[in-house]
Amino acid sequence: MLWVTFILMNLTTFGLFKNLPNLEGLLVDLQFSYSHKQLMLILTEIGEKGRATYLWANLVDMIFPVFYGSFFAGFLYRFRSREGLWLLALVPILLAFVDWGENIQIRAMLQAFPDISEAQTRTASLFTSTKQVLVNITLGLFTLVGVFALIGKYRNNAE
Repeated sequence: MLWVTFILMNLTTFGLFKNLPNLEGLLVDLQFSYSHKQLMLILTEIGEKGRATYLWANLVDMIFPVFYGSFFAGFLYRFRSREGLWLLALVPILLAFVDWGENIQIRAMLQAFPDISEAQTRTASLFTSTKQVLVNITLGLFTLVGVFALIGKYRNNAE
């Protein structure tokens, strides 16, 4: 099952996202945070066609957390070095839920443009910032658990 989620995660990343029209790097969900003024400038700059493209990409992005959340949670669970470390698998699951919250906020703002409140922008930006932190934690855990799994396998083979 881990291989299936890995393949689906990569197909989504490289098959769908890489083939979307370029929005010149103006996706707010790739920022660490943003203000209402920055959001309005970006959504104005990409124009109606860009907002429509972003809205479609956002729909695809609702599927992506299922794939990466499943893969990273499965990896962290499967390759944990001790039984009690199964809790690490909850981090990518939390990340997936936060990403969905961010996607819902961004979708609502794209549909409401130009009538977007500052409160909604702050909420969406908070989801985006939280997602970025959880992405870094998840990737760090993935690296650490992978390294410890390889060391454990090497030690077992050496004995």
